[in-house]
Amino acid sequence: LVNVAYIVTLHPSVPAKSIKELLALAKARPGKLNYGTSGAGTGPHLAGELMNLMAGVKIVHVPYKGSAPAQQDLIGGRLTLLFDSFISQLPMVQAGRVKLVAPAGPRRLPGFPDAAPIGDTVKGFNVESYFGVIAPRATPPAVLAQIHQAIKKAMEDPAVSSWMATQGMVPAASTPAQFDAFIQADMKKWAAVVKSLGGKIA
Repeated sequence: LVNVAYIVTLHPSVPAKSIKELLALAKARPGKLNYGTSGAGTGPHLAGELMNLMAGVKIVHVPYKGSAPAQQDLIGGRLTLLFDSFISQLPMVQAGRVKLVAPAGPRRLPGFPDAAPIGDTVKGFNVESYFGVIAPRATPPAVLAQIHQAIKKAMEDPAVSSWMATQGMVPAASTPAQFDAFIQADMKKWAAVVKSLGGKIA
C-alpha cells in the first residue's frame, strides 16, 4: 500500500544540524551518544543498528515500551536522538521541542526540504516502514487481481495521495508479485543485520 518514513530527531541541545554533523559527532564520541526507539527488535531499532554498521559509528540503543516514553525522554534531554515514524514525531517537531535532522528513507519530506536523507551521507542507506495487504496462500489469483485493482484505484485518488503525503506516506500499490519479492528481499536484508549483531537484538 504505502511506504512510511522513519526520521531521526535530536534534542535541541545536540550540536548537530544535519545527519553528517551528527555522525561526525558520534565518531568523535564513540559510545557516548544514545538513540531511543519504541522497543528492541522493532523497525526503528534495526534502522539504528544498520546506521551504526554502515556509518562506522557506535550510538547506544535505549529501548522503550512504545514511542511515547521514548519521546518524553528525548524532550527531557535524556536521549541524544530518536528513531521513530514521521507521523509520530511530527507534533514535537512542529512545536520546536525536537529538531528533525534526517529521514531514513530515500526522499526529503514535505515541509522539511533542508533535512537531507541519511543515504545522502551514508551511501546505500534506505530504511522505511511499509504497510501492505496479505492474503491466505490459497486465495485464487483472480481474487488477488481484483483486490489489487481496487487498492490501486484508491491509491491513485489525488485526495488520498495528498493526505498521505502530509503523514509521511508514499503510495506504492505494488503488484502481488512485486510485494512478495520485496518482502523476501527485506527479510534477507534484516537477517544480515541481526546476524552482524551476533544474533541478538535486545
